Amino acid sequence: MRLYLAIVLALASTVASAETIEANGSFSSVTDLNGQCMVLDADGDTSICSDTDDQIDIEVAGTDLISIDASNLALVNGAGIDLNQNKLHLNTAADNTYLQGANATTINFYVGGTLTFRFQNNGLNLRAQHLYSSSVPVRIGLGSCTTDHSLVSNTDAIFCGDVEHDGTVWFDAPPVFAGYTREIDVAATAAALGPTAPAAVILGTSYALCFDDNDAAEVAYMQLEVPSDWDGASDATLEVYFYLVSAPSDTETVDFVASYAAVEKNNGEQIDPTATSASGTYTQSGAGTAEDLLEATITIDYDDATNPLAAGDLLPIKFNRAVSGTASGDACVLSWHFEYTSNALPSH
Repeated sequence: MRLYLAIVLALASTVASAETIEANGSFSSVTDLNGQCMVLDADGDTSICSDTDDQIDIEVAGTDLISIDASNLALVNGAGIDLNQNKLHLNTAADNTYLQGANATTINFYVGGTLTFRFQNNGLNLRAQHLYSSSVPVRIGLGSCTTDHSLVSNTDAIFCGDVEHDGTVWFDAPPVFAGYTREIDVAATAAALGPTAPAAVILGTSYALCFDDNDAAEVAYMQLEVPSDWDGASDATLEVYFYLVSAPSDTETVDFVASYAAVEKNNGEQIDPTATSASGTYTQSGAGTAEDLLEATITIDYDDATNPLAAGDLLPIKFNRAVSGTASGDACVLSWHFEYTSNALPSH
């Protein structure tokens, strides 16, 4: 479009008279602004200035919005670029790497002509590509996940709150997640029995170890290891799943004890240190039924003064039923679940 404009150049120190833009858009002669401004509108608040050496500033409505120097073109004072869903190209060799706004809530990032990332108002969508970090941990936002922040596989993708990816996630350093609960299951069949052993019984398809209500010497042993993905700053629990041979009455209790030691590997630590005892109680609510599946919780204190936990520690546990409980008859244990909070992927 041809320009039919006459612009008065206020150049008191260098230009004695006004210069005129010709009909073809060019000056009639070379003009040296000498650090002054070229005013573009009638009220004098939109201009192009070079009052700083080797720098050009573009002012609109009294505010500098664009600054250009020998190495950069910068938007200043909160200015932005409205692409109106057009492409912002990021390379010169080919016309295939660019950002493009798809709609009011979506920005697409194409690399080599392939849609690689999609930024949406509800999170980041990786499209058939790799999330890769060469030097720092990759953090996947799990803050929107419900329940225990678990990752759920669904049609070759992983979905979790505000994260969706259709390809492979690679980590060069351990990723860090929001805390979520994991567990290690120990079946009754995996426990070793002590010199005075609980009775092994079969109930239907279940194998159980039955602990007498008045013999605390009946013990079972299990060998665990503090997992590598434990968050290092929270208690663990030993969940005991059991049933009572006799129907319990309201408020009757069953007490269990877990004596444990945390032994650091590869450090010459004594294998039989002073043990820490932790207990858990099940209390019946209302009249119970024989052989109902019940649960008791024993808390393993992570910063216990005698046996503080550390990832990788051996955790041998001796388990027995305390005689302090009021429920009568055998308590038959089906399994133990060691539950802990994880914030990473296990290393093994």
